[in-house]
Amino acid sequence: RRLIVRHPVLTLEEMRTLKNKEYIRSDGSSGFGTHVIDTTFPKGSGPDGMLQALERVCDEAADAIQGGLGKKGVEGVILSDRLVGPDRISLPSLLAVGAVHQHLLKTQQRPKAAIFAEAGDIKEVH
Repeated sequence: RRLIVRHPVLTLEEMRTLKNKEYIRSDGSSGFGTHVIDTTFPKGSGPDGMLQALERVCDEAADAIQGGLGKKGVEGVILSDRLVGPDRISLPSLLAVGAVHQHLLKTQQRPKAAIFAEAGDIKEVH
């Protein structure tokens, strides 16, 4: 299954639609499913906390794509820093997307899913 987007930068409405988890086609069959992954970690955890967060994000992405007992895997993962705040900082989005991409290549899952980033450090300069 493929999801075709017109532009690499999505609007808030398009991102909300993506987060709907499951899309149903007009014929009633299952469509494109997504899973949101938190890319933040505790502020005081230092470099070790950042590495642990990267490992967690990669593992969660692979698990979501794989699926579980009686549960179908998703076709898209959304890496989100929405939970950033005074006590939580986010992984740089380029680092998070790159790490997930490489992890999915190693686990031979990359062709099975799209990677989306919902992050405050992404900018369109054109």
